[in-house]
Amino acid sequence: MRLSASEPAREPDLTARALACGLLVGVLLCIANLYMGLKTGFWDGGQITASVLAFALASGRLTRLENNVAQTAACAVGGVPAAAGLLGAIPALQLLGVRVPAWGVAVWGLALGIIGVLIALALRRRLLEEEDLPFPTGVAAAEVIEVLHAGGEAGRGRGRWVLAGGAAAAVVAWFRSGKPAIVPESLAVPGRLAGVPLASLGIALSTSPLLWGVGIVVGPRIAAGLLTGSVLGWIALGPWLVRGPLHLAADRAAIASWLSWPATALMAGAALVALLRQAALISGALRDLRSAAAGRSRARLGGALLAAAAAIATVVAGKALFDLRPLHTALALVLSVVGASLCARSAGLTDLSPLGTVGQVTQAVYGGLAPGQPAVNVAAGSVVAGAATQTSVLLWSLRVGRLLRAPVGGQVAAALAGCVVGALVCMPAYGILLRAYGLTSPDLPMPTALQWKAMGELVAQGLTALPPGALQAVIVSGIAGVALAVAEETRAGRFVPPAVAVGIGALVPFDYSLTIACGAALAAVGRRRWPQLRSELAGVAGAGLIAGDSLIGVAVALLRSFGLL
Repeated sequence: MRLSASEPAREPDLTARALACGLLVGVLLCIANLYMGLKTGFWDGGQITASVLAFALASGRLTRLENNVAQTAACAVGGVPAAAGLLGAIPALQLLGVRVPAWGVAVWGLALGIIGVLIALALRRRLLEEEDLPFPTGVAAAEVIEVLHAGGEAGRGRGRWVLAGGAAAAVVAWFRSGKPAIVPESLAVPGRLAGVPLASLGIALSTSPLLWGVGIVVGPRIAAGLLTGSVLGWIALGPWLVRGPLHLAADRAAIASWLSWPATALMAGAALVALLRQAALISGALRDLRSAAAGRSRARLGGALLAAAAAIATVVAGKALFDLRPLHTALALVLSVVGASLCARSAGLTDLSPLGTVGQVTQAVYGGLAPGQPAVNVAAGSVVAGAATQTSVLLWSLRVGRLLRAPVGGQVAAALAGCVVGALVCMPAYGILLRAYGLTSPDLPMPTALQWKAMGELVAQGLTALPPGALQAVIVSGIAGVALAVAEETRAGRFVPPAVAVGIGALVPFDYSLTIACGAALAAVGRRRWPQLRSELAGVAGAGLIAGDSLIGVAVALLRSFGLL
């Protein structure tokens, strides 16, 4: 199928039904991304999933351009948990003892989301029209929308895959976490390893449909990286941490806390290589900013006022929430423009947005500006990563629109509406999960938060922040992260596990990584056995598993918080 970019087609785009469908699907994506991100460290931009779900929700009555508006709104809502820092920075700050009110995080996420949307709008002409960067996920989503609207059965079939996966996951999740609880949380492996009970190391296979769905979505390579990290952390190091000279308690929380240091070092080493590798992109990002600035005289007054209001709200919220000095927040906003441009260009060229990298670089900068204050560098890193999140998400969606010849204004309005709805939804859902599971539950391990916390303490306090025995592990892991990142660019790169996945694998419980790996293997075998099973069909089925389990997980947490379960 060949898609071309020409003049906008004259068909409805920004309609009430398109926006309603998109926002409803977005609420689902928001909850799923929040639950999945806190559980595994991964979240989904959602362009393909949202396109299929919006089509199914409207029973196929949306036009192509309405479907495009719906996916734009849905993805904006789904990106708010990451933009607000709820997957990493906010729980990291709470682990550091900072009390964060819900209203403040909603304002924080909305303001950063708006800034990210406006940066994407400023970069659109340069990246999508002048350079015509591919943004591969956007191309794939545009193809899916074309297929959905080409004629009936193909679209309905994809909708059925999502609904079937969601229904099956909801049933399993309820009978696992609700009443009657007849499905075990995991299938434990009996025995001991080096004298340590395997149950203490979490050696088991989870029954969570979400984890199986994540494996289907992320694919074999990332799943193998997760399992590699878990094997190194929990099987190779775990028994030594308990039986060796450190004498840690045979407790998963204690082991996970220690492992967070080498895992973070490994990801930081890989991030350093990624930053150096993207040095060429930095000059391109600066050219993008100059191009956007040259067009400022054509910008509408409303956009300038909205940007000013969002910047002021970010400064006020930063002071009220995190005691960030206005000058510190203003500098972070300047860095967010550069960081968002860098992430956008990377997403356009590689389909990967290095949000973690720009966040960690910002943390390092603020470690020097505010020594001894880890909360300051975590909050500042959240500004840059948060704005960059919505910039990348919207540019993927705008790529869809450009291929479908859609007007830009409708998509921007849908994205802004999505930021508002996401800000309203994400904090109540986060509060429900936190009340039910707490900050240190093995059921909600928050691997990204542990990474942000460890990085914040390290750049603020230096080596004194490290627990006994961690220094050597940090050095070795940092070197390993550099080596993995370099090896990924060689001819053998497809056989090298991604460093970020290896690091997250050491942070999450072993049964999580094992189950994700099994889900990826199951999807790979299914595609090999039945070649007609296209990758996007497996992907939307996996998204259904994630959505169904996430909705039941939040529902169970809500019932528990009110003492009804």
